[in-house]
Order: sequence, then C-alpha cells, then structure tokens
Amino acid sequence: MIDEKYDAFISHASADEAIAQRVRDALQSRGITPFFAPDEMQKGKFREQLAKAVQASTNFVLLLSNASANSEYVRWEADVAQNCDRPIIPVLVEEFQLAMDNSLYMLTYDIQQVRLFPDVDRGLEKLMEFLGGAKDTAPKEAPSPSKPADAPPPPSESSEPRH
Repeated sequence: MIDEKYDAFISHASADEAIAQRVRDALQSRGITPFFAPDEMQKGKFREQLAKAVQASTNFVLLLSNASANSEYVRWEADVAQNCDRPIIPVLVEEFQLAMDNSLYMLTYDIQQVRLFPDVDRGLEKLMEFLGGAKDTAPKEAPSPSKPADAPPPPSESSEPRH
C-alpha cells in the first residue's frame, strides 16, 4: 500500500526485474523497507502511485543498465526523485556507458556508484552501507501528492508503466 513510508524506492527497467527482485530481497532481509513497483502497484493511476511512492521514500535506488537508460518511466521516476530532493543511489547492474545526453547522466555523473558486477553479493553489501542510516532517517518534507504539477510531466504512455 502506497500510504506507508519506505526506506528506498527501487527504480528499474522491466528487463532488469530479476536483479531488482534480488535487491528488494537483500533490503528486506536487513530490515530496510523498499518500494518495489511489481509488489506494490494497484490498478489505476500508475504515474500518480509512482510519484506518491517516490515522495514516501527516504532514498531512491536507481538500477542502471542499457534497458533502464532507455526507459521513459525510469527517467521520469528519477526526475521525480530529484524534484523531491531524494538522495539518488546509482547502482550499475551491468557494464555499459551512459550517454552524456541521457538525462540520467546529469543526475548521476558526480555520485559514487555501486556496482553489482562482477560480484553481486559484494555490490549488495556496498548498497547496504549506502543505506545504513535508512531506518534512522525520515523522508524530507515532500510536495503534497495531491499536487501533480509538482512532479515532472509523466511519460506519454496511458497504460501500465513499462520500465
């Protein structure tokens, strides 16, 4: 249910769902409450639910891959996180070069990244270090979810989000 608070919003492309599930499981096993869209989304206004979830999250875990770099929804979620002043934690799930003209590049180029390859377990431990204070930190005051104008314009798709 999106009315609760989350320690981390996991943003990922649909193609990366298997590794995203592994990240979710690792967070949960350490007492960190993640928002993971496949588990939480309800029928209806998907973009509104996603924006609410970002606002209700203390941190924004951005799983970066070729697929996520080309996902309108991932880029939109990252814009919402930036507009809500959420710390963005870039997590590389594969070796690739993010193009400088990609909006995700500007959001992440000067932030230390976590690598989940070649050793996923070691990368997950590093992510846990980044999120170490997640349970002790309340989300910063966010714009009211009832004001959709505070969020960037959503992708043009009108159906279920396709990460």
